[in-house]
Amino acid sequence: MNRALVLATLGTAWLNTVPHESPVWEAITRECAVQTALVLLTDDGAAGWDATLRDTLARDPSPLVRQLAAELPKGRHWSALLVSTAVCQRLELWSATKDVYRSTLARLAQNGQTRPAAA
Repeated sequence: MNRALVLATLGTAWLNTVPHESPVWEAITRECAVQTALVLLTDDGAAGWDATLRDTLARDPSPLVRQLAAELPKGRHWSALLVSTAVCQRLELWSATKDVYRSTLARLAQNGQTRPAAA
C-alpha cells in the first residue's frame, strides 16, 4: 500500500498518527481508490478520448488523478475496470481490485452512469 500517495491525495495530516498496521489504512486506501476512480470516470470515462477533459484531470488537486490521467490510454473511453485496476496498482492495493471495481460500479450506478462496465 502506497501510504505516502494516499496522504498526498487525501491531504489530511491526521493520517500520520494512524499506526501502519491499523486496518484503518486499508479502509481509507480503498475509499481513496474508489473516489479517484470516480473522478477519472467523469462523463462515463470520456477523458480517454476527450483531450479537454483529460487536460482538466491533469490539473486536478489530487496527485493520483493527475498521474493516472497522464498514463491511461488515449483514444477510447476509460472503463471502470481499466481505471480501477490502474488505481489499485498505483496505490499498491494488490488484492483489492475486484472490490474497488465493484464499489466503483455501484457508485456509478447510483449516479446514473451506465457505460463504464465495459472493459
